[in-house]
Amino acid sequence: MHLCGVHYEDVSPKDFWEMALRSRLTPDGLLPNNKGVTAKRLVLSTLVRIDTKATMMIESPVLPGRTRADAICANLPYAVGYARRSSELFPSTALDLGDGRLDGSRPVLMVFKTERDS
Repeated sequence: MHLCGVHYEDVSPKDFWEMALRSRLTPDGLLPNNKGVTAKRLVLSTLVRIDTKATMMIESPVLPGRTRADAICANLPYAVGYARRSSELFPSTALDLGDGRLDGSRPVLMVFKTERDS
């Protein structure tokens, strides 16, 4: 929900994610979250397909401010930050990187998916 800049009534962030993947979210429970995440909603339409359009990947990036991520996937100027849980990466934040490349970035050559929603 933080990634999307919204709040969904009576649903945990994990359940929100699962419902979104299965196209089971309805507009009646969706509310804007204005606690510092308004900018995320402005880039959301670009971010929803970043997994197939990314041009670079950075592990353990040094990000501005208090933003933390174990990895980011970017299609400049926008990026999705991922948090590592066990051996998997889950989306955790959305960023506007401007026009600069970050140290340690490497080009994405191919995106491989084993499951439709992975």
